[in-house]
Amino acid sequence: MSSFPVGKYARYKRATAYFLGWLVRAGSRDGDGKHFQLDTFDVVVNEIAAGRSTLTNKLLQELPRALTACQCAIHLREHVASFFPEHDEGQAGHQHFVQQLRNWHKILKGAAVGRPQTALQSESPDCDNYYEVLDVDDDYLPDEDSYLAKGGLPKTTTFDRNRLLEEAFANEMKMEVVCFFTELDELMQGVCKVYGEVKREERTLIEATVVAKLAVDSASALTAQLQLKYPAFRTSEDVYNVVRNIDPDKFRQRMATIHTKYLTDLQDSLLNGDEAIPYITGMFLVDFLSVGTTLASFLTALPWIQPRV
Repeated sequence: MSSFPVGKYARYKRATAYFLGWLVRAGSRDGDGKHFQLDTFDVVVNEIAAGRSTLTNKLLQELPRALTACQCAIHLREHVASFFPEHDEGQAGHQHFVQQLRNWHKILKGAAVGRPQTALQSESPDCDNYYEVLDVDDDYLPDEDSYLAKGGLPKTTTFDRNRLLEEAFANEMKMEVVCFFTELDELMQGVCKVYGEVKREERTLIEATVVAKLAVDSASALTAQLQLKYPAFRTSEDVYNVVRNIDPDKFRQRMATIHTKYLTDLQDSLLNGDEAIPYITGMFLVDFLSVGTTLASFLTALPWIQPRV
């Protein structure tokens, strides 16, 4: 795994599409015609739980990967949903899809209990938290085109691939922007960590410089990918406003909580004498807000100069 895992939203989409693709193939195993929608998978999962022997050997072998993919989707959807207000229209969709994923994962995990433990361990990475789940190696899941490909499905099986994914990835733009800031926050945290190690003489300054350069390059790549997909994002303020306007009151409370925790941890660090500067998850947004506010104040204080043609 790379030190700076990037493209979390892309990995989330790959994992979700892989899991849904596995369910499509599992639900089509008997050759009976089905028209697949998200709600259809409730029936598919319950059928699997009632009679696992009807699954092909290939589907059984892929079950641990499908469970890992589902777990990845659950963790990211839950993380992103924390940025949305409880009564937001999009939040209802978030909660519904997350609950579906939880139910499917619980049922399928129970269906996998009969498998040899060694097989489960060898095929599925051990992921216990949000970051580890999303850092699954890129080659662990197949290429995107193979997720919901119709190859190998009964001719009577019908599904609209684009519609199925659109239903799963509702509010995609907002989710992707939240993931964008999450990744920038991780990059900043990684740089702060390595420079702390330099201060403690655990790493050299050259090593820290390499890490910082990697972080800058990764941030540039993430920004370019986001702007390429959403050309309307011309400035950093455009992207920032997406997160801030999802739920302004909740956002201000979140920023205040992060800032307060940072000051508290910093004071504790100074009192303990270790002089370590703490990093609180979400500090990137706080610093971004501070710098952005300062720069915005200059726009009103300085006279506008018409550029020469």
